[in-house]
Amino acid sequence: RAQEHRTAKGQCSSCNEGYFLDDDFFCKPWPCKMSRAGAACKVCRPLADRTGPNQCQECNAGHLLSEDLTCLPFSCSTGAGNACNSCRDLERLTSDDQCERCNFG
Repeated sequence: RAQEHRTAKGQCSSCNEGYFLDDDFFCKPWPCKMSRAGAACKVCRPLADRTGPNQCQECNAGHLLSEDLTCLPFSCSTGAGNACNSCRDLERLTSDDQCERCNFG
C-alpha cells in the first residue's frame, strides 16, 4: 500500500507467493488444514505454491485430488443393475463406484 494510504505499520499493496492480502492490507499465509483422515489434506502444498486455501499435495484414503487442488471423496452408488449391491468403505475406495458386493447378473 502506498505510504500515504497506510493506517498501520506493515500494511502492503501486494504479497509474495503463498500469501494473500487481507481486508486490513496485511499479508497472511494461505491456510491449509491437514488430517490423517477425511477431506482435509494428508499433505499440504508447499506454502510458496499455494494460490488459495486448503490446497493439497496429497489426499487421504478414499479421496481424490481435484482440479482446484482440494480433496473430494470418491462416490459409490447402490441400486439395481450395474450399480453396486453394497459399496466398499470410503477409506478403501481408490476410484468411484467400487463395490463391496455386486448385483447378480
